[in-house]
Amino acid sequence: MEAVPAWTRSLVVRSALWVALIAVVATVALYVVVHSSVTGSLRAGLAAGTDADLAGLADIYATSGRTELIARIADRELPIARDGRQPHYRLFIDGRKVAGDLAADLPLAAAQSALGTVVLGGGRTGYARTTMLGPGVELLVAREDAPERATLRRLALAFAAGAAAIVAAVLLLATWRARVLQRRIARVNRAYRAAGTAEVTALIGDRSTDEIGELTRQSGRALARLEALVEAQRHVTDQIAHEIRTPLLHLETRLKRLPRAPSEEQVSETVGLVSRDVRGITALLESLLDIAATEAARGDREGLRPFDLAQLVGDLAEVYRGSMEEADLAFHVAIHPGARLVGDPPQIGRLLANLLDNAIKYVPAGGEVVLEVAADGRVTVADNGPGIPADRVERVFERFGRAPSAAGIAGHGLGLALARAIALRHDLSLTLEPSGRGCRFSLSPEERP
Repeated sequence: MEAVPAWTRSLVVRSALWVALIAVVATVALYVVVHSSVTGSLRAGLAAGTDADLAGLADIYATSGRTELIARIADRELPIARDGRQPHYRLFIDGRKVAGDLAADLPLAAAQSALGTVVLGGGRTGYARTTMLGPGVELLVAREDAPERATLRRLALAFAAGAAAIVAAVLLLATWRARVLQRRIARVNRAYRAAGTAEVTALIGDRSTDEIGELTRQSGRALARLEALVEAQRHVTDQIAHEIRTPLLHLETRLKRLPRAPSEEQVSETVGLVSRDVRGITALLESLLDIAATEAARGDREGLRPFDLAQLVGDLAEVYRGSMEEADLAFHVAIHPGARLVGDPPQIGRLLANLLDNAIKYVPAGGEVVLEVAADGRVTVADNGPGIPADRVERVFERFGRAPSAAGIAGHGLGLALARAIALRHDLSLTLEPSGRGCRFSLSPEERP
């Protein structure tokens, strides 16, 4: 199969050719309209001159008779017209030509005072009218149309030159715009092929306001999400391989000892331990996958909507009030009515639930937990537990990051990592603020520069 030239596959090149074709068609259509109008005007002028000449000769015939008419026709044929509209005549009396230089067989009906174009010989044409001056007397007057034909030729040449100039200008403009579009589209294609951070950032920062600009930005966002997803998957895979190795080894050891268990009680105990290990591994995997999915969705506003934050936090507080009582913790709630936030309510609820779970887990009995919602949507979860050292503040938001006070307490260190991922997905800031004692977590909208 013969290879198709690359330029013919380009949409912008084909668009430029279509624009040029439309320009040609429009120019031709305009020429037809103008040519018809000019031709009509020129013929009207010729007809008026021919009719005036015919009327003058008819008046001579009516006042002076045939002999004078023949003499006047001979006089008018002699001078050469300077304007190129040379007159010609033909006079029939009783069916016999008696004057004029026109042939006898011109196809015009005198009885109907016919008007039309006639061939005069020698490649010349003219406009003629014939009429009956009296019984048996037929007069035909014609004028050459050389100036009019020259005008139409100049008009055609002018339109041809104009059409060529228009097509050339359209092609130049279309080619220039096509190259601009090709460069912009090529930049998107390069970003898809390279998928590098610099290329993706350039796409997202495109400031064009047309459709290509919108497509460029959307492509950049899509590539950024894809890059974040791949990075999150790589990170999760590495961490799973690292963190799951020890639980799996324990699980393998317990399973190997199971057949050698001396009693049914030990078998039952080992099965229980195996089941606990399996549940722990499953919870670990689910938490890691939730963090990865949330991080990959950062920057994607789909599914986020304004909602009643006060009601969400109020319902959550009622759910946790019983758990706080069981843990012998004082639970203080202060919610500003009407506080609202833009986000995914279930995810925001999960973020706050992780913070409250941590408070229940780490604050000793007799302590207190405070849950507050301000009018601007800022949410605070504070406690008077052991707190976190200043040099470990950011570490606790990382996967498997745990404070020294968490030693001996079950957990994987993923709750705050998931909470931070949910906050970033909503363009919110989750921070651990300095406090005299315990922890004070604050969730608020990120400050824009």
